[in-house]
Amino acid sequence: MAQLQRALTTLNHALRLDPGNVPSLASRGATYAQLGQFQPAARDLEEAILLDPEHAQSHNNRAYIALNLGKTQQAIQHLNTAISLDPLAGPAYTNRGFAYHRSGRYQQAVQDLDQAVELITEDITAYRRWGLAYDGWEQYRRPREDFDEAILIVPWIGGVYAVRGVANALLGRDSASLRDIDLAAQRGLDRRLVERAIKLERSKAGNQGLGASNSPG
Repeated sequence: MAQLQRALTTLNHALRLDPGNVPSLASRGATYAQLGQFQPAARDLEEAILLDPEHAQSHNNRAYIALNLGKTQQAIQHLNTAISLDPLAGPAYTNRGFAYHRSGRYQQAVQDLDQAVELITEDITAYRRWGLAYDGWEQYRRPREDFDEAILIVPWIGGVYAVRGVANALLGRDSASLRDIDLAAQRGLDRRLVERAIKLERSKAGNQGLGASNSPG
């Protein structure tokens, strides 16, 4: 939080010197958004887009606000624009993948998250796997295998173990699931939240007729 406040102070100073600087407006809008101040964030980003409609980062940041406000289709529209302006903008693919996932458009979500993995740092792999684990549980065997790979890349992120634990539980691998819960808890996650997630996803899978297999843990 303190770091964001310092960034905001710096951007305020920069914009007093150059009020029409589009990258600074886009950055200040993103900073406001990360602080949860969505109204000033939207004002900055709408001004940036008005000044330069082809500034891809402004559209990406505006989509971030729309996602946080539950305006998924509006976010997708901004992200379509961002990606058309800058096809190598990794964060825009990540955000659009999340938006597609929220809309139930799982195949498109996976495609965008695959693209994000290719374009930006390894750490995004963990988030991509997280998304895959919830991309319709008819694919839960694939996510479990993906998490094995993710853990080799980012073994310190507890969330990766937690969601592999969910996938293992849905595959009937109860002992493996319990080991993953232990590992997630050792990395700071609340064990009760992970167990609650497993219970919820088992219920969803059961409602969809996706009973777990009896393969050994």
